Amino acid sequence: DGAFYLASEVVNGRLILLKNPWFWDAGAVRLREEIDYPIKNAASKLDRYLADDLDFADDPAFPPSDIDWLRHALGSQVHVAPYYGTAYLGMLVHEQPFANRDLRLALSMALERHVLDGKLGRGLFLPAYSLMPPLAGYTQQVPAWAHWPRAQRLAEARRLYAAAGYGPGHELRARLLYPTQGSAARHYVEAVTLMWKENLGADVRLWNEQWKVMLQDIQYKNAKLYWSAWIGNYLDPVTFMHQFQVGYADELRRF
Repeated sequence: DGAFYLASEVVNGRLILLKNPWFWDAGAVRLREEIDYPIKNAASKLDRYLADDLDFADDPAFPPSDIDWLRHALGSQVHVAPYYGTAYLGMLVHEQPFANRDLRLALSMALERHVLDGKLGRGLFLPAYSLMPPLAGYTQQVPAWAHWPRAQRLAEARRLYAAAGYGPGHELRARLLYPTQGSAARHYVEAVTLMWKENLGADVRLWNEQWKVMLQDIQYKNAKLYWSAWIGNYLDPVTFMHQFQVGYADELRRF
């Protein structure tokens, strides 16, 4: 029932879509054919666009660090639009060490979200304090400490970290899993672990896996701490919340 239908597919190669003559508004569809390339790496996608190998690129079209020179070089070709999704850190809350609420809160409070956005995201993202992104008619749940001065926030983070039983000589030691594909996640998790080290003294090491392997390790609870993201399928909080429901295919209620 869409404007195009799948005519052929080459796995990890390309998809060929043809105009659907039975689409209800087929007369308004100007393209007869569309060829899609499943390119996950944003830098590779940008290189192909600049080489005139692609007519259109998105999701994302380029690394955030390139936004300034791209706007200068390409002008109106660069479009920035809202993206209904949230990147987050998942923690296995039914097992130690992340079963301790004080520790989880300390780790959250020790993150410099505005630095992550300003330095790595180049102002293209919004700091997140809950899973739901901004949505008309929905009131976001933002903790009071999100508005505290930095010194007060970090002091409370260190107090909670100590209350959880951690400190000099007994630092938190954990591993943070992230996907191998692309470089955006790696830049963020490197910054996150550095902030935890500087602000709390925590020793969190990084490890990465292919996306499918990573999902299996999360499902079988081999990963206690991981980076991920969720993109909403429609404009309603349910699209974010149902992943924590019992029986859902990607159930994450233990995280």
